[in-house]
Amino acid sequence: MLKIEAIPLPEVRVAWNWIRNGLLAVIGICRERWSPEDAWTEIQAGNAFVWRIETAHDAIGFLLLKRVMDPDGPVLFIWAAWCEPGSLLRHKAELFERLKELSHRMGAKRIRYESSRDEWLAVDYFTPVRRVFEYEV
Repeated sequence: MLKIEAIPLPEVRVAWNWIRNGLLAVIGICRERWSPEDAWTEIQAGNAFVWRIETAHDAIGFLLLKRVMDPDGPVLFIWAAWCEPGSLLRHKAELFERLKELSHRMGAKRIRYESSRDEWLAVDYFTPVRRVFEYEV
């Protein structure tokens, strides 16, 4: 059985090297513009939260989550997700169920994530709603 649980701030400090390395992996794969230190700042300010992903009491990864607002209400925003390679393959449906439970508890209207990776188009849980186009100046 898979579970997710919030990591209290003192524990985030203790686990920061593990979390930071996971964030660096996400940044590298997804070509993100933010840094682990940006995440750290948001976590310290109470604007982002780290949730441990566990199977049988073994931490296999984490989620970096934010509560953001849309005009019609709160959104559970998945800023980053990292797991030990291959560890989540058979638990994807369970993870989505845990995210739905969390979103209901916080009164969210929806769950959102952003990704530059087309692999996410094959995931049945989410629907692409828009494309973002940018021009660097």
